Amino acid sequence: MREGERLEAIIFDIGGTLVVEAAPGTPTDDLVPTLRPGVAADLGTLSHWYRLGAATNTAVMREPEVRALLARADIDHYFQAVVTSSDVGASKPDPQVLLVACKKLEVDPGRALYVGDRSIDQEAASAAGMFFVNVGLGGLFDAVHEFTVREQHQSFPHAGSSH
Repeated sequence: MREGERLEAIIFDIGGTLVVEAAPGTPTDDLVPTLRPGVAADLGTLSHWYRLGAATNTAVMREPEVRALLARADIDHYFQAVVTSSDVGASKPDPQVLLVACKKLEVDPGRALYVGDRSIDQEAASAAGMFFVNVGLGGLFDAVHEFTVREQHQSFPHAGSSH
């Protein structure tokens, strides 16, 4: 980000990032959203500072079905936008799912961060012109914090150094 700009929105992948990923081939009726540790608290904190969205690959579910699953985990209310690959007709790493999420959030992709857990998430974010951070093992808040510290350091490379 350039000096003076600030991050306005965070878009999250769902499976593997917000919830424990279901086994491949699990029927949609059998899906049980199990939150990764700390997700609800982290979303609550981040929602005070950023517009939040979710963007995910799914061949069989559209926004209403994904929102219903997120509601079962009591986190749907944090998201101003939920977009699936089924909604847009393209799967990540195609950037369309992220670009539509940015449009729904009314944010320029260059002022949005995508948090995911796979290389295709990073590829999609790059193709969309968004920033990316891998959720890793530390949780959502830690990943976002790591990103903002890194970006601040890059914007002010001499911070903390003596002249």
